[in-house]
Amino acid sequence: MAEIAPFRGLRYNQEMLSDLAQVVIPPYDVISPEEQRVFHERSPYNFIRLELGLPAPEDSIEDNPHTRAAAWIRQWKHQGVLVRNRKPSIYCYELDYQTGPEPFKTRKGFICALRLEDFSSGRVRPHEKTFQAIKDERLALMLACNANLSPVFALYPDSNEEVYSALASGRRGDPVISFTDFAGMTHRIWPVADRLVLEQVRKLTMDKPIFIADGHHRYETALNYRNALRERYGSGNPHTSYEFIMVYLTDMNEPGLTILPTHRLLRNLGELDCGRLVERAKS
Repeated sequence: MAEIAPFRGLRYNQEMLSDLAQVVIPPYDVISPEEQRVFHERSPYNFIRLELGLPAPEDSIEDNPHTRAAAWIRQWKHQGVLVRNRKPSIYCYELDYQTGPEPFKTRKGFICALRLEDFSSGRVRPHEKTFQAIKDERLALMLACNANLSPVFALYPDSNEEVYSALASGRRGDPVISFTDFAGMTHRIWPVADRLVLEQVRKLTMDKPIFIADGHHRYETALNYRNALRERYGSGNPHTSYEFIMVYLTDMNEPGLTILPTHRLLRNLGELDCGRLVERAKS
């Protein structure tokens, strides 16, 4: 069974940073070197300093983008730039976006902690090959910061839309986060801390497999981080933080979910008749 849990998220203090568009960034693996520099210049508190810091010629084991990220986290917490959510919560997340000239769509989902599962369990399912060099770099960052800096994006099946409806019933008032980013997408987040609602959502997701949509390197890095800390501290406490990873979950039946075409190389197809495959795909 997939096990989700609430957590006390660390987020920007909007009393100090009123315009979150100046500090948020897209996932690290879609940021170009030019964008990396632009984000660094946009704000001294831009998240790029944590997720994808700029290297320097004098970098060393003691001073590099990973150690500087850890230092920024400590400093921003001390300054009150980053504040901890008061109660363990699961976070309703609505995103308004466009994929071209089409009208805006709204994708609904939520951010939570997910118990890490080895792929052999079948409860968390990948679909991409990963690369060791990327996982090594991400692990070095994670070990330096001891934090999940960005969530894995994953899907779950829920044809009756029970999970999100149950969670949304626990929303209270206006979203605590609401802003439009540099790409024109509008983000809205509500923390849900009602224990009865959270327990209902946990039960509703227990029998559902989780399919990684984006973030295979982040997920496998979290597994490696978990294993490293198990060796250091043991695995006796199943509720310790390194047994979980931050994920953004969306129902694969969600009307606001868009799946864009991509290219994949298929191997070992044997005697596959490609013409027949194309005809069958049309029906």
